[in-house]
Amino acid sequence: MGAYDDVLFAGEETGAAEPVSPEFNPKEYQEQKQLERDRVYDMIDKTTLELVDPNKLKEYLDIQSRFNLYRPGNVLLIQAQLPKATRLKSYDDWKAAKAGVRKKERSLYILKSGKQFTRDNGTIGQYTDIKKVFDISQTYSDQKVRPPVYPEGRALLKALMNKSPVPAKADENLPDNMGAFYNSEANVIHVRPGMNAPDIFRCLSVELAHAELARNMGSEYSRENAQFSAYCASYVLCREYGVDVSVFTFENAPGQFEDKDPKEIRAELSSIREAAGEIGSRMREALQRDRAPKEQEVR
Repeated sequence: MGAYDDVLFAGEETGAAEPVSPEFNPKEYQEQKQLERDRVYDMIDKTTLELVDPNKLKEYLDIQSRFNLYRPGNVLLIQAQLPKATRLKSYDDWKAAKAGVRKKERSLYILKSGKQFTRDNGTIGQYTDIKKVFDISQTYSDQKVRPPVYPEGRALLKALMNKSPVPAKADENLPDNMGAFYNSEANVIHVRPGMNAPDIFRCLSVELAHAELARNMGSEYSRENAQFSAYCASYVLCREYGVDVSVFTFENAPGQFEDKDPKEIRAELSSIREAAGEIGSRMREALQRDRAPKEQEVR
Protein backbone atom coordinates (compact mmCIF):
# COMPACT_ATOMS: atom_id res chain seq x y z
CA MET A 1 0.00 0.00 0.00
CA GLY A 2 3.03 2.27 0.02
CA ALA A 3 2.11 3.78 -3.35
CA TYR A 4 -1.03 5.17 -1.79
CA ASP A 5 0.39 6.61 1.41
CA ASP A 6 -0.28 10.10 0.04
CA VAL A 7 -4.02 9.50 0.04
CA LEU A 8 -4.33 8.51 3.69
CA PHE A 9 -6.99 10.55 5.36
CA ALA A 10 -6.31 12.72 8.39
CA GLY A 11 -8.61 13.80 11.14
CA GLU A 12 -11.33 11.17 10.52
CA GLU A 13 -13.20 9.36 13.24
CA THR A 14 -11.98 5.78 13.43
CA GLY A 15 -15.27 3.90 13.59
CA ALA A 16 -15.60 0.21 14.32
CA ALA A 17 -14.13 -2.42 12.02
CA GLU A 18 -16.60 -4.43 9.98
CA PRO A 19 -17.35 -7.76 11.64
CA VAL A 20 -16.38 -10.91 9.80
CA SER A 21 -19.27 -13.32 9.51
CA PRO A 22 -18.41 -16.67 11.11
CA GLU A 23 -19.95 -18.34 8.07
CA PHE A 24 -17.62 -16.51 5.74
CA ASN A 25 -14.43 -18.12 4.53
CA PRO A 26 -11.50 -15.96 5.79
CA LYS A 27 -9.62 -16.34 2.51
CA GLU A 28 -12.67 -15.33 0.49
CA TYR A 29 -13.22 -12.43 2.84
CA GLN A 30 -9.68 -11.15 2.33
CA GLU A 31 -10.04 -11.49 -1.44
CA GLN A 32 -13.29 -9.57 -1.33
CA LYS A 33 -11.72 -6.78 0.75
CA GLN A 34 -8.78 -6.59 -1.67
CA LEU A 35 -11.17 -6.24 -4.61
CA GLU A 36 -12.94 -3.48 -2.69
CA ARG A 37 -9.63 -1.69 -2.12
CA ASP A 38 -8.71 -2.03 -5.78
CA ARG A 39 -12.02 -0.48 -6.83
CA VAL A 40 -11.51 2.41 -4.43
CA TYR A 41 -7.96 3.09 -5.60
CA ASP A 42 -9.06 2.88 -9.24
CA MET A 43 -11.79 5.41 -8.44
CA ILE A 44 -9.20 7.73 -6.94
CA ASP A 45 -6.89 7.46 -9.96
CA LYS A 46 -9.72 7.96 -12.45
CA THR A 47 -11.05 11.03 -10.65
CA THR A 48 -7.53 12.43 -10.30
CA LEU A 49 -6.99 12.35 -14.07
CA GLU A 50 -10.32 14.12 -14.62
CA LEU A 51 -8.94 17.25 -12.91
CA VAL A 52 -7.48 18.38 -16.24
CA ASP A 53 -11.05 19.63 -16.79
CA PRO A 54 -11.19 23.15 -15.23
CA ASN A 55 -14.74 22.55 -13.99
CA LYS A 56 -13.69 19.31 -12.32
CA LEU A 57 -10.75 21.03 -10.64
CA LYS A 58 -13.02 23.78 -9.35
CA GLU A 59 -15.43 21.17 -8.03
CA TYR A 60 -12.58 19.38 -6.29
CA LEU A 61 -11.42 22.61 -4.61
CA ASP A 62 -14.99 23.37 -3.51
CA ILE A 63 -15.12 19.98 -1.76
CA GLN A 64 -11.70 20.56 -0.18
CA SER A 65 -12.98 23.85 1.25
CA ARG A 66 -15.87 22.01 2.97
CA PHE A 67 -13.76 19.07 4.18
CA ASN A 68 -10.61 20.91 5.19
CA LEU A 69 -9.25 18.01 7.29
CA TYR A 70 -9.52 15.50 4.46
CA ARG A 71 -6.50 14.60 2.37
CA PRO A 72 -6.71 14.46 -1.43
CA GLY A 73 -7.60 10.77 -1.67
CA ASN A 74 -10.79 11.23 0.32
CA VAL A 75 -11.72 14.49 -1.36
CA LEU A 76 -11.40 12.68 -4.69
CA LEU A 77 -13.56 9.83 -3.41
CA ILE A 78 -16.25 12.27 -2.33
CA GLN A 79 -16.06 13.95 -5.72
CA ALA A 80 -16.47 10.61 -7.49
CA GLN A 81 -19.40 9.46 -5.37
CA LEU A 82 -21.33 12.46 -4.02
CA PRO A 83 -19.72 15.84 -4.80
CA LYS A 84 -22.46 17.80 -3.01
CA ALA A 85 -21.77 16.03 0.31
CA THR A 86 -21.46 18.28 3.34
CA ARG A 87 -21.34 16.05 6.43
CA LEU A 88 -20.27 12.39 6.59
CA LYS A 89 -20.78 9.82 9.32
CA SER A 90 -20.97 6.05 9.55
CA TYR A 91 -24.34 4.28 9.62
CA ASP A 92 -24.06 3.68 13.36
CA ASP A 93 -23.03 7.26 14.10
CA TRP A 94 -26.02 8.66 12.20
CA LYS A 95 -28.25 6.24 14.08
CA ALA A 96 -26.79 7.39 17.39
CA ALA A 97 -27.47 10.97 16.33
CA LYS A 98 -31.14 10.02 15.81
CA ALA A 99 -30.82 10.62 12.09
CA GLY A 100 -31.05 7.16 10.57
CA VAL A 101 -29.99 6.47 7.00
CA ARG A 102 -32.86 6.19 4.53
CA LYS A 103 -33.53 2.82 2.93
CA LYS A 104 -31.78 1.98 -0.35
CA GLU A 105 -29.19 4.71 0.13
CA ARG A 106 -25.77 3.64 -1.13
CA SER A 107 -22.81 4.16 1.18
CA LEU A 108 -19.74 6.17 0.21
CA TYR A 109 -16.24 4.76 0.49
CA ILE A 110 -13.49 6.74 2.17
CA LEU A 111 -10.04 5.77 3.45
CA LYS A 112 -9.00 5.67 7.06
CA SER A 113 -5.83 4.77 8.90
CA GLY A 114 -5.65 1.12 9.91
CA LYS A 115 -3.32 -0.86 12.14
CA GLN A 116 0.39 -0.17 12.26
CA PHE A 117 2.88 -2.80 11.20
CA THR A 118 6.64 -3.26 11.20
CA ARG A 119 8.39 -3.54 7.83
CA ASP A 120 11.27 -5.93 7.20
CA ASN A 121 13.72 -3.03 7.60
CA GLY A 122 12.34 -2.19 11.05
CA THR A 123 10.41 0.94 10.07
CA ILE A 124 6.77 1.39 11.06
CA GLY A 125 4.08 1.41 8.39
CA GLN A 126 0.33 1.75 8.56
CA TYR A 127 -2.38 -0.10 6.73
CA THR A 128 -5.13 1.73 4.91
CA ASP A 129 -8.67 0.57 5.60
CA ILE A 130 -11.89 1.28 3.77
CA LYS A 131 -14.71 2.93 5.68
CA LYS A 132 -18.34 3.22 4.60
CA VAL A 133 -20.11 6.51 5.38
CA PHE A 134 -23.27 8.39 4.49
CA ASP A 135 -23.92 12.08 3.91
CA ILE A 136 -26.51 13.96 5.94
CA SER A 137 -28.57 14.28 2.74
CA GLN A 138 -29.01 10.48 2.82
CA THR A 139 -30.53 10.47 6.29
CA TYR A 140 -33.84 11.28 7.95
CA SER A 141 -32.16 14.16 9.77
CA ASP A 142 -34.43 17.12 10.42
CA GLN A 143 -31.46 19.32 11.21
CA LYS A 144 -31.78 22.58 9.37
CA VAL A 145 -28.74 23.52 7.36
CA ARG A 146 -27.98 26.98 8.62
CA PRO A 147 -26.34 29.39 6.25
CA PRO A 148 -22.75 29.99 7.34
CA VAL A 149 -21.98 33.18 9.22
CA TYR A 150 -18.75 34.73 8.00
CA PRO A 151 -16.66 37.26 9.91
CA GLU A 152 -16.78 40.85 8.75
CA GLY A 153 -13.90 42.33 6.77
CA ARG A 154 -11.68 43.62 9.56
CA ALA A 155 -12.01 40.46 11.66
CA LEU A 156 -11.43 38.30 8.59
CA LEU A 157 -8.21 40.08 7.64
CA LYS A 158 -7.02 40.08 11.23
CA ALA A 159 -7.55 36.31 11.31
CA LEU A 160 -5.78 35.89 7.97
CA MET A 161 -2.66 37.55 9.38
CA ASN A 162 -2.83 35.75 12.72
CA LYS A 163 0.66 34.42 13.53
CA SER A 164 1.70 34.92 9.93
CA PRO A 165 5.24 33.65 9.27
CA VAL A 166 5.84 36.79 7.18
CA PRO A 167 4.86 40.42 7.85
CA ALA A 168 2.81 42.57 5.47
CA LYS A 169 4.18 45.92 4.34
CA ALA A 170 2.28 48.69 2.54
CA ASP A 171 3.75 49.37 -0.90
CA GLU A 172 2.25 51.89 -3.32
CA ASN A 173 4.76 51.01 -6.04
CA LEU A 174 3.41 47.56 -6.95
CA PRO A 175 2.58 47.02 -10.63
CA ASP A 176 -1.00 47.91 -11.56
CA ASN A 177 -2.01 44.28 -11.97
CA MET A 178 -0.79 43.25 -8.50
CA GLY A 179 -2.47 43.80 -5.16
CA ALA A 180 0.20 41.98 -3.17
CA PHE A 181 3.56 40.31 -3.73
CA TYR A 182 5.55 37.88 -1.61
CA ASN A 183 9.23 38.77 -1.65
CA SER A 184 10.92 35.50 -0.79
CA GLU A 185 14.37 37.06 -0.43
CA ALA A 186 13.24 39.68 2.10
CA ASN A 187 10.56 37.34 3.52
CA VAL A 188 7.90 40.05 3.42
CA ILE A 189 4.59 40.54 1.61
CA HIS A 190 4.15 43.89 -0.12
CA VAL A 191 0.50 44.98 -0.16
CA ARG A 192 -1.11 47.79 -2.12
CA PRO A 193 -2.88 50.10 0.35
CA GLY A 194 -6.44 51.30 -0.15
CA MET A 195 -8.06 48.09 -1.42
CA ASN A 196 -11.36 46.76 -0.08
CA ALA A 197 -11.46 43.77 2.27
CA PRO A 198 -12.38 41.06 -0.30
CA ASP A 199 -9.63 42.19 -2.69
CA ILE A 200 -7.10 42.27 0.13
CA PHE A 201 -8.13 38.78 1.24
CA ARG A 202 -7.83 37.33 -2.26
CA CYS A 203 -4.45 38.95 -2.96
CA LEU A 204 -2.98 38.40 0.47
CA SER A 205 -4.08 34.77 0.75
CA VAL A 206 -2.28 33.95 -2.52
CA GLU A 207 0.92 35.48 -1.21
CA LEU A 208 0.61 33.84 2.21
CA ALA A 209 0.21 30.54 0.36
CA HIS A 210 3.44 31.34 -1.49
CA ALA A 211 5.13 31.84 1.88
CA GLU A 212 3.85 28.48 3.12
CA LEU A 213 4.93 26.74 -0.08
CA ALA A 214 8.37 28.34 0.15
CA ARG A 215 8.75 26.92 3.66
CA ASN A 216 7.60 23.46 2.56
CA MET A 217 9.57 23.32 -0.71
CA GLY A 218 12.82 24.82 0.55
CA SER A 219 15.41 25.27 -2.18
CA GLU A 220 12.98 23.89 -4.78
CA TYR A 221 10.66 26.86 -4.37
CA SER A 222 10.27 29.41 -7.13
CA ARG A 223 7.39 31.75 -7.74
CA GLU A 224 6.76 30.16 -11.11
CA ASN A 225 6.53 26.56 -9.94
CA ALA A 226 4.41 27.48 -6.90
CA GLN A 227 2.02 29.92 -8.58
CA PHE A 228 -0.68 27.40 -9.44
CA SER A 229 -0.75 25.80 -5.99
CA ALA A 230 -0.84 29.20 -4.27
CA TYR A 231 -3.71 30.33 -6.51
CA CYS A 232 -5.71 27.18 -5.74
CA ALA A 233 -5.02 27.46 -2.00
CA SER A 234 -6.33 31.01 -2.08
CA TYR A 235 -9.50 29.80 -3.80
CA VAL A 236 -10.03 27.16 -1.09
CA LEU A 237 -9.68 29.79 1.65
CA CYS A 238 -11.99 32.22 -0.12
CA ARG A 239 -14.64 29.52 -0.49
CA GLU A 240 -14.28 28.52 3.16
CA TYR A 241 -14.68 32.09 4.43
CA GLY A 242 -17.30 33.43 2.04
CA VAL A 243 -15.11 35.70 -0.07
CA ASP A 244 -16.32 36.18 -3.65
CA VAL A 245 -14.57 33.73 -6.01
CA SER A 246 -16.10 34.88 -9.30
CA VAL A 247 -12.74 36.27 -10.46
CA PHE A 248 -10.99 32.89 -10.21
CA THR A 249 -10.49 30.84 -13.35
CA PHE A 250 -8.86 27.46 -13.82
CA GLU A 251 -8.47 27.35 -17.58
CA ASN A 252 -4.75 26.61 -17.22
CA ALA A 253 -5.44 23.34 -15.37
CA PRO A 254 -4.90 21.15 -18.47
CA GLY A 255 -1.40 22.52 -18.94
CA GLN A 256 -0.61 22.28 -15.25
CA PHE A 257 -1.42 18.58 -15.07
CA GLU A 258 -0.26 17.61 -18.55
CA ASP A 259 2.03 14.56 -18.65
CA LYS A 260 1.63 13.96 -14.89
CA ASP A 261 0.51 10.64 -13.50
CA PRO A 262 -2.16 10.41 -10.75
CA LYS A 263 0.39 10.25 -7.95
CA GLU A 264 2.17 13.40 -9.18
CA ILE A 265 -1.15 15.24 -9.46
CA ARG A 266 -2.09 14.22 -5.94
CA ALA A 267 1.26 15.52 -4.71
CA GLU A 268 0.25 18.91 -6.13
CA LEU A 269 -3.15 18.61 -4.46
CA SER A 270 -1.40 17.84 -1.17
CA SER A 271 0.67 21.01 -1.51
CA ILE A 272 -2.52 23.01 -2.04
CA ARG A 273 -4.20 21.44 0.99
CA GLU A 274 -1.17 21.92 3.24
CA ALA A 275 -0.78 25.59 2.32
CA ALA A 276 -4.49 26.34 2.76
CA GLY A 277 -4.58 24.18 5.89
CA GLU A 278 -1.75 26.02 7.65
CA ILE A 279 -3.33 29.40 6.98
CA GLY A 280 -6.84 28.17 7.77
CA SER A 281 -5.71 26.65 11.07
CA ARG A 282 -4.28 29.98 12.21
CA MET A 283 -7.47 31.73 11.09
CA ARG A 284 -9.74 29.37 13.02
CA GLU A 285 -7.62 29.85 16.12
CA ALA A 286 -7.95 33.64 15.89
CA LEU A 287 -11.68 33.59 15.14
CA GLN A 288 -12.38 31.18 18.00
CA ARG A 289 -10.35 33.35 20.36
CA ASP A 290 -12.38 36.41 19.35
CA ARG A 291 -15.67 34.51 19.68
CA ALA A 292 -15.00 33.23 23.20
CA PRO A 293 -15.56 36.57 25.05
CA LYS A 294 -18.77 37.20 23.07
CA GLU A 295 -20.10 33.75 23.97
CA GLN A 296 -19.37 34.46 27.64
CA GLU A 297 -21.34 37.72 27.39
CA VAL A 298 -24.36 35.88 25.99
CA ARG A 299 -24.37 33.55 28.98
